[in-house]
Amino acid sequence: MRIKKPHLRPIVITLSVGGIFLTSIFMIVVIMFYQHENIEKDLLDANSSYAMKMSDVMSSYIEMAQGELAYGAKKIESTTDVEYLKNEADRLRLQSGMFNSVIVVSNGAVVLATSPESLDLVGVHLNSSVSKLAIEGKKAFISQPYKSVAGNLIVLLSHPIYDKSGNYIGYIGGSIYLKKQSLFSDVLSRHFFNGDTEITIVSDDGNVIFNKDNSVVGRPMVMPDDLKSKLASSERGDGTFFSSGHKYLLGYAHMKNTDWNVFVYSHADNVTTILINWGLTLSGTKTHVKQRFLPLTPLLMVSDVLWSPVLPA
Repeated sequence: MRIKKPHLRPIVITLSVGGIFLTSIFMIVVIMFYQHENIEKDLLDANSSYAMKMSDVMSSYIEMAQGELAYGAKKIESTTDVEYLKNEADRLRLQSGMFNSVIVVSNGAVVLATSPESLDLVGVHLNSSVSKLAIEGKKAFISQPYKSVAGNLIVLLSHPIYDKSGNYIGYIGGSIYLKKQSLFSDVLSRHFFNGDTEITIVSDDGNVIFNKDNSVVGRPMVMPDDLKSKLASSERGDGTFFSSGHKYLLGYAHMKNTDWNVFVYSHADNVTTILINWGLTLSGTKTHVKQRFLPLTPLLMVSDVLWSPVLPA
């Protein structure tokens, strides 16, 4: 009589596959849970470091622009030669491309020369608070965003002009357009982070000075109170904020000689995407499964021998 004994091969395979699968899932879940915080911290650190880098770059450009204005102001010893003032304004605008426009203004707030001339402002009396601050302060000045007489949203960098006797006779100002191609857009639009990473320049009081979306420029940026506190107390750092229902990971750095900050931020969803891709790479390849099963081959062969059917003598 033939005695039938159970085949262990299917059982061993099932138990092995199930064990490996459950162990892998458990390991992935534990590691993903543990790594989520680490990856988020790494992204915050990366955004903060890049914000610091861009802050240094932009601060250097602003310092260079201020230096050019100071040199131009030093060359002007009188405001009576209008042709000379026009030539100096043209030189400043065209020399390095730092400014979209340049104006020379008397100590009575009257425009004496402009570049380009198409602004058509010569002889116009400026009543803006920015012009008043530049004249009253009699020192190098960087304005907050405002709408110019010509209708452009700008920031104005200015430097006082003194005659040979040391008398204040006006100022020379260079404007940077915020909603048109300018120094900011040329530098900040060429960053090397991935496509969903944003760079924004925000003033200490929360107004957006630069963003690739022109519709938000000049408007206040909504920030949580803890982020505002960090901006007021530190030169650089990181944090999170919510906008349109999405969480963002933010790195920030203060720009020297200004009341501005560079923000670099990206979707917090990037953390989950990184974890999912890592998990799929870890558990979803044939090579991985094959390598895990290879050590079981001798065991399966032995089980076949031990539990093969026994024939009667």
